[in-house]
Amino acid sequence: MNKWIAVLLCSTLLAACGDKKKPAQAAPADTTPSYRVATEMLNIPLVIRNGQDISGFELELLQAIAEKQNIKLTFELHGWQGIFDTLDKNQADIVAGAVTHSKERAERMDMTEPHFEYEFAMLANKHAAGARHFSDLRGKNVALKKDSIAETLIPMFSTAGDANIVRTTTTWEAVKDVLTEQSAAAVGSSAVMYHYAKEYRSRHPDLFVLTDASLPKKHYVFAVKKGNTQLLKILNDGLIKVRQDGTYDALYKKYWPQAQ
Repeated sequence: MNKWIAVLLCSTLLAACGDKKKPAQAAPADTTPSYRVATEMLNIPLVIRNGQDISGFELELLQAIAEKQNIKLTFELHGWQGIFDTLDKNQADIVAGAVTHSKERAERMDMTEPHFEYEFAMLANKHAAGARHFSDLRGKNVALKKDSIAETLIPMFSTAGDANIVRTTTTWEAVKDVLTEQSAAAVGSSAVMYHYAKEYRSRHPDLFVLTDASLPKKHYVFAVKKGNTQLLKILNDGLIKVRQDGTYDALYKKYWPQAQ
């Protein structure tokens, strides 16, 4: 009897041991490279802000590049003034939001291959009627974003002491100056000004877009810290891929359908 009791106890113990669950294994650490993107708060349709939610052509383009290159991106809204300092201070890895390539900027930071070509344009109202060139706006109030590439055009239409120049913190504020007729025109990118003209012409039928054939075409890029060649290559390679598979064209048609 004792023999059978011993066998039974052993069997019970073995069964109990077999019922014990193996400790759950920890999920493998996510090793996907992650990068921080500082982007301007508002520059429709390149950057569209709805509360803390952001979208727009450049944001979707970067997300498509990230998917192709197997990287993660986090986006943070930032005012235009001082946005490039985020690279120098290691507060961001990429700067987006209508960054125009220029020789001066290229000396300070590295820039991707161009992802968008545009021309300088003015959104103008009835007070600029008859203007054919930017220089025709001399003496009339012209609004533009402070620290933007548009400031290089000021000598074309400014009066003594830049008395007629209205500097704003965003492109939208410059546009509002035109809609409220505080300024005759707002100068910026054709990509943006044609959008606002279409958006507000039903309420402001006198709105028109003025371009100047004497000015060269400009290009939007993404900026990274000087010397970060690895990230620069990741973005450039991804840009090639989204152009090749049609993603870029689809995004362009989405945000500028009238251009097709």
